[in-house]
Amino acid sequence: MEINILSRLAIILAITILLLTIQKKHQIEYFQEQTWSIKEALLIYWAITLITAIGLFLSKDISPSRFSIVVSYIHTFLVGFIVFIPVILIINTRQLAITVIGFKKSDVYWFLIFLVIQFSILIVLLFVVKSPKSYSNTLWGLSLVSITTVFWPIIEEVLYLGMMFIPVSRLAGLKTGAILVSLLRILIHFNYNIPKLMTGFALFGLLGCYLFIKTKRIIVPVILHSFINFIVSLQEIV
Repeated sequence: MEINILSRLAIILAITILLLTIQKKHQIEYFQEQTWSIKEALLIYWAITLITAIGLFLSKDISPSRFSIVVSYIHTFLVGFIVFIPVILIINTRQLAITVIGFKKSDVYWFLIFLVIQFSILIVLLFVVKSPKSYSNTLWGLSLVSITTVFWPIIEEVLYLGMMFIPVSRLAGLKTGAILVSLLRILIHFNYNIPKLMTGFALFGLLGCYLFIKTKRIIVPVILHSFINFIVSLQEIV
């Protein structure tokens, strides 16, 4: 069973309207004072949604090749630009600390240690495994896995948890906020089927929100996301 792109866009639009019209009932004191509005977060989210949908339509006729990989790279960095530039501008303009999205200074060291372990395992496999399934070229393998285990986890957690979950939880409460943000998170993956969507909803969505709530540090769901992506990447190699 598949949910087509238009259906997902319709659901995303419905959730967007709900978030824009919901009244401030809870006002949960979560992290610090709200630093950006629902409108700002949703504007960034919709920009990424439309770029993703357009890219999917345009890439339907492109056969799997290095060209399509390059296109996916361009899309990846474009998404990163859309997420990080507004975050940096907001933080600098309002003279805020990076802790407003759940990061602490020490988090970068823990993440770097985790990545060193991941890539050490990856390099060993790339050189030891004689007939890898997809990553026949070591450099391509490293670059592809770096995107999935470094870039995407940070980008997605900053967007969904750092930018969206905090203001949504202030309006709708932690539980409802976690459900709504988790739905928005999985619906943007237009090429995923129902089982993958449900897995993403549970692992990256609800579990990610839970860990964020309990630890108040975004690095924890980032590492979870990175680890899951790394395991998936290993399955492509061995």
